[in-house]
Amino acid sequence: MPIVDARALSYQQMVAFIKKQPVQIQSDEAIVPHDTVKIISITDPDVPKLFFEEVGKVITFNYRDIEATCEPEKYTPSPEHMTQEDAGKIVDFIQEVHALPARVLLLVNCMFGQARSGAIVDYTGNVCGLGYWNTRKRNPQIVPNHWNQFLLFQEFFKRKMK
Repeated sequence: MPIVDARALSYQQMVAFIKKQPVQIQSDEAIVPHDTVKIISITDPDVPKLFFEEVGKVITFNYRDIEATCEPEKYTPSPEHMTQEDAGKIVDFIQEVHALPARVLLLVNCMFGQARSGAIVDYTGNVCGLGYWNTRKRNPQIVPNHWNQFLLFQEFFKRKMK
């Protein structure tokens, strides 16, 4: 069984999850039954990280929610927003998690649970067979960051073509 559900959470919702407090999700859709939880955590560079990376369970990133130009020839790498290296790590993580025999709930947090985490959850729903509309129904608050989506899908298709 692969990733069975993917949810975008805000920083505060992830803090509640860490403290084992109830997490209010934005959807009326119940979280799909799962065996384990895997986490992608994104914080702004000036905000404390919520996790230390834990191989196979948690990966962390520090970049801002900036819509960089989606014209690759005009792109100048910057630590201020997602890089191709970040996208590669996320794609690798999602592929590894999706290949597990357990049913996995993927939690992705950013500051507001909308743009950066929304792009990753949207990408996951598309490439892991969760379905576009199911993913949107479970995450009605997301407004995916287009630059992040572009880099994730670019990385995905680059690997598919090899």
